[in-house]
Amino acid sequence: MSLARPLAIGVLAIGGTLVLLSAFNGGPGALRQLVSLLVVFTVAFFAARGGWRWWQGQPREIASMGLLGALGMAGGGWLLVALVLALGRVSSENFGMIVVWPMVFLVGIAVMCGGVLAAAVGVAVIVTAGTRPPVKRRLIVLGSVASIVLNMLHVGVLTRLLLTG
Repeated sequence: MSLARPLAIGVLAIGGTLVLLSAFNGGPGALRQLVSLLVVFTVAFFAARGGWRWWQGQPREIASMGLLGALGMAGGGWLLVALVLALGRVSSENFGMIVVWPMVFLVGIAVMCGGVLAAAVGVAVIVTAGTRPPVKRRLIVLGSVASIVLNMLHVGVLTRLLLTG
């Protein structure tokens, strides 16, 4: 934990500098956005810290289950990408799409959040893979890297498809 304190001080210094610079250059609108960004960052930081403490308190077998869950989330995300691409070919004059698109949008948002969490689980699995035998360690690290890449890719594609059109 000796690294956490200097890291927090550095983040606070950079954040404070950004807030001051935006107040001078961008006006109150930019300051409001930066403050909301700092609030979201702070909440995410403490949630990640609590999640890491929970992860460390679990038995070693949770790494394998976490890896399977992360890979499953990647598969589900790519299935949703295929569904969104297929629904994009449906005529916009179809009245059924009035019901389907909002549901796909909500499921897409949930899958994007799940993909980010699954990527975080992949990182946690890599960090805790050092307690495994060398053969299993390589397999777990390789699978975790694959889950991180696949999850972040489907999050990017879904973001582009659902949020930007």
